[in-house]
Amino acid sequence: MPFALPFGDLLDEHEIARFEVRSPNVRKRIYTSFVTLKAFLSQVVGRAGSCQEAVNGVHLESINALNESCSLNTSSYSRARNRLNLNAVRELTKEIHQGLSENVDESWLWKKKKVGILDGSTVAMADTAENVAAFPKRRNLKPHAGYPIARVMLASSLETGSVIDFDMAPYKGKCTGEIPLGAGLLKSFEPGSVLLADAMFVSYSFIGLCKLQQLDFLAPKKSNRKFTVVDEKKIGVGDRLICVRKPCLPHTGWISQEKYDTIDNTIWLRETEIRFRRNGFRTKKFKILSTFLDAEKYSTSDLTELSLNRWNIELDLRIIKRELGVNFLACKTPEMVKKEIWVNLLAFNLIRKLINKVSKKGGVLPRQISFKNTLDYYLKSYQNQCFKLVKMPSHIANSILKFRLRKQIDRFEPRARKSQKGSNDFPTLSIPRSRWKLLQLMPDLNDLLVDLEFSSDFIDGLEKVKKQIPIANGKARF
Repeated sequence: MPFALPFGDLLDEHEIARFEVRSPNVRKRIYTSFVTLKAFLSQVVGRAGSCQEAVNGVHLESINALNESCSLNTSSYSRARNRLNLNAVRELTKEIHQGLSENVDESWLWKKKKVGILDGSTVAMADTAENVAAFPKRRNLKPHAGYPIARVMLASSLETGSVIDFDMAPYKGKCTGEIPLGAGLLKSFEPGSVLLADAMFVSYSFIGLCKLQQLDFLAPKKSNRKFTVVDEKKIGVGDRLICVRKPCLPHTGWISQEKYDTIDNTIWLRETEIRFRRNGFRTKKFKILSTFLDAEKYSTSDLTELSLNRWNIELDLRIIKRELGVNFLACKTPEMVKKEIWVNLLAFNLIRKLINKVSKKGGVLPRQISFKNTLDYYLKSYQNQCFKLVKMPSHIANSILKFRLRKQIDRFEPRARKSQKGSNDFPTLSIPRSRWKLLQLMPDLNDLLVDLEFSSDFIDGLEKVKKQIPIANGKARF
C-alpha cells in the first residue's frame, strides 16, 4: 500500500501488528492506531508542524490507498492522538532497539561487550496550567514568566546509536535528580554490558546498583568526590585498584533502605589516570573510575578510548532536542507531552534502524554516518515516493553512505559571537575568525597583524602552513 505519510515503511508488518494489538480501537475508524501514529510522526518530525498538515497527509493517503477521501477537519485527529496508547509507543521504541541490538555486528562492539551511555538534560514545554502543575517552572521568576521545565534522562547504545530507554520527571523536587532517574533505567541494560556515565553518577549507591544488575561501570571521577579506601593495590603508573567501604547511611533518600542493604559492604574499583594529548594544547589529566579490574585484558589505552566515547550521548541529546524539536514541546497536557517525546524517540530509532541497515552494507560504523543528513535525505526521497526499506535501491544506500562524518582533529573555535544581536552570554568577535585562530597559535604576530592590513588570501596562506610550525604548550616556536 502506498504511504503518503513518512516513517510507515520503516516499520515491518510484525511491529505494526504488535503495536495495533497494544493500542486497539473500539470500532472501525479512519484514524486507526497505526494511521494516527504515522500522522503524529509526520507532525513532530516530518516537518508537518501543525495538525492540519498532518491531516492533509492522511487525506492524501486515504485517496491513494482506498480511492476515497476523508474529512479535513482536525478534530478527529486530535481525539485519535488522545486515544493513542503511550505504553504501546514506548514498547515499540524499545523493540526497535532490541532488534538492532540482537543483530549487531561484532566488529562494532567494544571488547565483545555492548556499551550503553547515560546522561540527562532539560526540556521546556507549553505554558499551560496542567503542565505547570506537573512540571513546575524555575524558581525566582516573575509571575507568568518562563516555561514549565522537565528533567529528562536518556540511555542510548554506543554501537547502534539507538535509544535504549528514557524517563522524565519535574525539574525540582524530591527524587527528581539525574541519579534517581538513571537508577530507574538500569533495568533496561542487558546484563554483562558496560555503562558509560559522567562524573555525576560516581557514588557508592549507584555503582552498587550497577553491580547488582551485572553491569560494568566507567565514569570520570571528580576531585572532590571522596571514598573511604580500606585497601589498595598498585597496577602501574597512575593506575591502581582501590577497595572502598560502604557508607553507614545513604547520602540521599532516592534509594530505599531495603535496596541499600542488598549492596555489598565493600567494592573493588580501578582508578586510572588518563592523559589526553592534542597537538598545540597542554596535556590534560583526569581520573576515571571503573569496574574493569583486569589490567591485562583492559589496558589503560582501552579505557581511555572507551571514556572518550561518552561524548556520543551529548550528540544524541543535541540531535533529539535540536533536530527533532524536543527542546520545546508544544502539547498542552502532561500526558500528551510524554506522547510527543516518545513519538520523537520512535522516529529517532527508526532513522537509526535505516542507518544500521546501510552501515552493514557499507562496512562502516553507524556512528560514522550523519543522522541529520540521513533524516533530510529520507524525507526528501519519501516525497518523491522512491524509498522502501525492504527493497531499498542501491543508489539510495550509496548516497546515505556518503554522509560520513569527517574526523576533525585539533579543531578549536572562539567562544564569541560575530553578530552583536541576541544574547550577551558571549563576547563579541571583533576580528575575522580565521585571524583569531591564527593569533592563538602565533601570538608573537599579534602586533604585526594589528598594525598591518593583510588580505584574506594572505591569512589563508598562513593557515595552510601553520601545521608545519612546531607547537609547544599551545604556542608556536620560532
